[in-house]
Amino acid sequence: MDYKFYKMYHDDGVKKGIWDSFRGKRVFLNIMGRAIDDVYSVRSLGRDGLSGSLKAGLYHGNNSGVGALGIALAMGARPIYLLGYDMRHEGGRSHFHAGYGAKQPERVAQSFIRDFDKNFKSLNGRGGIVNLNPRSALRTFPFGDIDEVLNGPTSQGLGNDEPALREPVLLGSPAAN
Repeated sequence: MDYKFYKMYHDDGVKKGIWDSFRGKRVFLNIMGRAIDDVYSVRSLGRDGLSGSLKAGLYHGNNSGVGALGIALAMGARPIYLLGYDMRHEGGRSHFHAGYGAKQPERVAQSFIRDFDKNFKSLNGRGGIVNLNPRSALRTFPFGDIDEVLNGPTSQGLGNDEPALREPVLLGSPAAN
């Protein structure tokens, strides 16, 4: 959903090669309604809400982590394990990478946390979403242990008796600390 990121990977020849070599599905939550031909474009339904349908569209929560999680939920992925959803400033950095140049103010991370709460708090821990970073400032979801997830049963950390519907999905936030 980050058009700046999309343009960055299309305007730079080296990055365009990386983009073109990706063999997975490219899905773009189109919050600006732009014409984009090399991705599956999902219509934005606005900032706050929870949708169960890619066809109908998704809510964006004003950050790509909310958008990615909305896509995974709409596609029926369970359980979903979050990696890199730190939502913290550490060592003067707002991202784990240098891809965006300017550091985001800490208030931006706080607004992202509020957006996760608004969009997913209604699941009350029953969405099969587990945060694998116990140091994360994002407290919307139950926490799990990455070693147990990678070495144990796929339903670890669901917080209920809901069976795993598919293989586990690991979501890594590209904008994480």
